[in-house]
Amino acid sequence: MNDRFKNVPLDNETKILSEHIVELGNYEALFQVWSWDGHIAQSIIFTETEAEKLSDDVIEKLIRTLKFIDKEIELRINRSVKGYTFVNFTMNNFNDEI
Repeated sequence: MNDRFKNVPLDNETKILSEHIVELGNYEALFQVWSWDGHIAQSIIFTETEAEKLSDDVIEKLIRTLKFIDKEIELRINRSVKGYTFVNFTMNNFNDEI
């Protein structure tokens, strides 16, 4: 795991099911699949330092370049969460072949 993502905050009731570093243009982000309260969802997490250089539109465009992201999925951007920017979403057809 990249040291830049070792302090990503985690809610006590959230269980990380998998995580991988993904390349988005010139940026690295952490992709997580997690469960909370019986729901499974995903996040792509940027360090605050990198995310502050990017508008929400640019972040969304970068994420939509990933082949496993459904082009119609709703992305929810949450900035400055203890040094990170989270982009949360759910996918009905999650494919473990990332």
